[in-house]
Amino acid sequence: MLYPIVRVILKIVAFFLAPTKVIGLDNIKNQKGGYLISCNHQTYIDVVLMIAKLPTTMYFMAKEELLNKNWFLHWFFSHVNVFPVKRGTADLKAIKSAVELLKNEKVLCIFPQGTRMKQSPFVDRTKMYGGLAMIAMRAKVNVLPMMFTHPPKLLHRNTLIIGPALELSPFFDQKISTETVKEISDQLADRMNTLLREYFDQKAVVKV
Repeated sequence: MLYPIVRVILKIVAFFLAPTKVIGLDNIKNQKGGYLISCNHQTYIDVVLMIAKLPTTMYFMAKEELLNKNWFLHWFFSHVNVFPVKRGTADLKAIKSAVELLKNEKVLCIFPQGTRMKQSPFVDRTKMYGGLAMIAMRAKVNVLPMMFTHPPKLLHRNTLIIGPALELSPFFDQKISTETVKEISDQLADRMNTLLREYFDQKAVVKV
């Protein structure tokens, strides 16, 4: 598997070309077993930085078109834990793969808005899909919220904030329904955006 080799290479690349400070690493170290990571998604570089900076092996869901662009990308992504999902549909095969990974105590990263959102680092709740919440309930795992404070770019400093896990155990015995998926999605969006608001508020206080 190429993942460990790629991580080493990307660590070097990130150090020189995209220095990124990570806040809240203990929230990853405190996790046991499988869990979901939910992060904002503004550029393709955020995936690179997550692989480089996070001390855990992750799996990623990516749009099917990205993996099928050419044979090299298909080969490369399949060796760095990326598997396809058909956007805009109930992709049962992708959902089943995600749940199996989590039940086997793997770490899965999902971008809840499903695509890059360049306008703002904050999560737009109205554009979040319910797939993440549904997968979490089926696999009975918690969700670790993460947020980049700025769009990841080469030659720009950035910060990745990792918050405490969103504990979903109260939902595990409930029926998966529109209401429960909405409630989890609401809580997750609020938790993710709160990470950014608190960060920027703190920066503002320091400047004053």
